[in-house]
Amino acid sequence: MHVINTIAPVVLIISVGICLRRVGFISREDYQPVMRLVYWVGLPCLLFYKTAQVTIRAGAAFDIFVVLLGGTVTSVVAAGLGCILLRFRKGARGVFLQGAYRGNLAYVGLPLILFSLAGSNVGGSGELEALAVVAIAPLIPLYNALAVVFLVADGQRQSGGDSVHWGTLLIRVVRNPLILACALGIGYSVTGWVLPVPLGRACATLGNMALPAALLGMGVTLTFSSLHGKLSPALAAALIKVGVAPVAGYLLASVLRLPLGQAQIAVLYLGCPTAVTSYVMAQQLGADDELARNIVVVSTLLAIPVLSVILVLF
Repeated sequence: MHVINTIAPVVLIISVGICLRRVGFISREDYQPVMRLVYWVGLPCLLFYKTAQVTIRAGAAFDIFVVLLGGTVTSVVAAGLGCILLRFRKGARGVFLQGAYRGNLAYVGLPLILFSLAGSNVGGSGELEALAVVAIAPLIPLYNALAVVFLVADGQRQSGGDSVHWGTLLIRVVRNPLILACALGIGYSVTGWVLPVPLGRACATLGNMALPAALLGMGVTLTFSSLHGKLSPALAAALIKVGVAPVAGYLLASVLRLPLGQAQIAVLYLGCPTAVTSYVMAQQLGADDELARNIVVVSTLLAIPVLSVILVLF
């Protein structure tokens, strides 16, 4: 029952987004300002609120991050081998690499974990929620940076483009609102001060809009029309993303002997589907955006049973 209560809300809210788009209530373009609001306001408020209220054990957060990083590296290596075996053309290799490792941590993983912790009897769920937030804070900009490197490098091989502007890339990583929110929250928690009631309620209220709005956005942006006859490459990347990554994470968590709650957080994150923003980035950088879109769709469909199995195991 816990699995249904955790997965069903995510699936239902995404389905509502799909229905709203199909009936013409809202389009992908119309929803973009909402996603910007979630990214720049809603999620940062949520992350600050969750981290500012709980004393976080740095070692525990680092252990989760190590498992996430190990699963990510494994996915990249597997995708690299896949590029060789499947003989991808230039312009598609970067997209395949990106789709195989770049999980939808903030918009799918975080809501799923918070739903799971809210419906469980695990002790110290407040600390686990904060750990779930802190562990992905450095991973999100790392995902973005790697995606830029893979897509731009593949594009250079294809058409001899300009070099990567590493300084600009570093500034974008440092200015990431999710990183800044976590840093501020952790800094505030170290002081031992209690959040003033007005500030706490404002952050909680703004943060509460982030998860449903993000999941609705997943539904609004998903489309199945481009899958016909082009399923195999997307399926290969999706299997690496929702199959290889969580298995690698589970094995690494076992080696590190992570407590059950921390291991669950790491493996759930690694089992998340490919981020929708991977399609946007591929489109902006002139890569194979159709392959990127297909990977997002296929990995989302496969992630539902995979995440259900992970919840059963933990």
